[in-house]
Amino acid sequence: MIKVSFQSATKAMTNPVINVDVT
Repeated sequence: MIKVSFQSATKAMTNPVINVDVT
């Protein structure tokens, strides 16, 4: 399963964080 979660748009503007989970 490949799970990609992005932070909320407002939060991503100040602190872009991309979490990619590959299980």
